[in-house]
Amino acid sequence: YERMTVDYLNVNKINFSWHPQSFKMPNEKVYHPDLYLIDKDLWIEIKGYMREHSRKKWEWFHTAYPNSELWNKEKLEEIGIL
Repeated sequence: YERMTVDYLNVNKINFSWHPQSFKMPNEKVYHPDLYLIDKDLWIEIKGYMREHSRKKWEWFHTAYPNSELWNKEKLEEIGIL
């Protein structure tokens, strides 16, 4: 999903940064969102399958940074990437 998303963003000339920043979580672990859509001020996490530890990190990040979206299979189909 990640490769197809990057290809889509490049073909459509959408300004993004790949893994541009790390965020320290309250439990001292580090979270790395997949990409940042610069012109939309939007953090993106791409997931094909959400494991429990990934879900917890995502929930923390999305709460702390509401300008974030989870792009799962359904969202990628909606956008037209899949």
